[in-house]
Formats: sequence, structure tokens, C-alpha cells
Amino acid sequence: MDQAIASAINEQMVAQVVRLDIWLAANAPEAYATDGDTATMMLAEIERLHGQIDLLRRLAETRNKNLVKLDEENELLRTEIVTAWAWLAVGILQSLTQTGTTESTQRGDTK
Repeated sequence: MDQAIASAINEQMVAQVVRLDIWLAANAPEAYATDGDTATMMLAEIERLHGQIDLLRRLAETRNKNLVKLDEENELLRTEIVTAWAWLAVGILQSLTQTGTTESTQRGDTK
């Protein structure tokens, strides 16, 4: 391999490692502060981030299940409220009908 090509490849690799070091120092200072090479630190940080993602995914699934359950409970409550209002309306109508009938009977109305 030509020396210039090998040197260019080496410079690119060093530049990549430097960028990874900068990222680690800024985003994972605890990982950057540990002993080891950049690749080991990056792999450890990737593993830690995967763990956080899994935890967040499980939390989101649990919250989603809770929301579905709450939606179902809310729908049952809405149904109970509508039913209660319907029975109240029926009771009022029956009361008015009975009152009207009683008043008519007391006046001697015949229809």
C-alpha cells in the first residue's frame, strides 16, 4: 500500500477516535474518566444507553396499559352517568304524569 494512502487512512482513524473521545467527554464524562481505550468506553456507554432505552420502553408500556385501563374505567363511568340521567328523567316524567293525573282526578276532569 502506498505510504500516502496509509497515512491518510491512519489520519482518518485518529480523527474518528478524537471525535469519539470528545463525544464521550461531553456526554458520558463518567465513562470517559475510566481507564480503557476509546472503543471499550464507547461500547460500555452504548450498553448503558441500551439499558436506559429498555427501561424507558418498559415504563412507556406500563403507562400505556394504565392509560388504556383508565380509558375503560372512564367509559364505564360515562355509561353509568348517562344511565343515571336517563333514570332520573324517567322518574321526573313519571312523577309529572302521576301529578297531572292526580290533579285531573281531583278536579273531576274526564278525558
